[in-house]
Order: sequence, then structure tokens, then C-alpha cells
Amino acid sequence: MLVPLAVAAGAGLDFSRARIGEALDAAGLAVGAASGLSTQQMQTLARDYLNANYKADKSFGTPAAVIVTEGTDSVTVSTSVNVPMTLMTLAGVKSLPVSASSQVVWC
Repeated sequence: MLVPLAVAAGAGLDFSRARIGEALDAAGLAVGAASGLSTQQMQTLARDYLNANYKADKSFGTPAAVIVTEGTDSVTVSTSVNVPMTLMTLAGVKSLPVSASSQVVWC
């Protein structure tokens, strides 16, 4: 009974270290606030904001390329990172992929 509880707590702690969602929200807001950008410029802006706001050191994993998807009244940015586990290694899990997306909608 104690082992599953410890593994669950370890998973929560390991995932909370990634903080990729917060950095991606900043990237989405930056792209959503900009107008008249090409797809390449939006990708570059999103990547720059993600890199500026993802403060985890390299031991937390390196995010994949940011994908920007335009809608008629929205923009979605997404990425993923393979997060190395600390406590989950006790259960034999060395790393897990974490995906995140952020959508900005305007009127």
C-alpha cells in the first residue's frame, strides 16, 4: 500500500518540475498579441518566448520545437519535453514525455 502511494507522490513531484505549461502560455500570449506575422515569424517568436520563460535547467529535459497553429480567431502553440524522472526511477521509470499546448482566442 505504501509503495503505490510513494510512486504517485514521486510522479507528481517529478512532473511539477517541468513547468512547461507556464512558459508555453507566455509564448501563446506573445504570438496572439502580435499581428501581421508570417508563420515562420510566429514560430520564431513562440520559440523565443518559450526559451526565455522555461527556466528549468537541462536536467529537466529540452523542449521540442514549438508548433504554431493558426485558426480564424485563435492561435495554438504546442510542444513537448521528455522529462527525466527522479523519484519515479524507484519504479523503473527513467523518463516520461510531457506535452503541453496553449490557445489564445480573440474576438
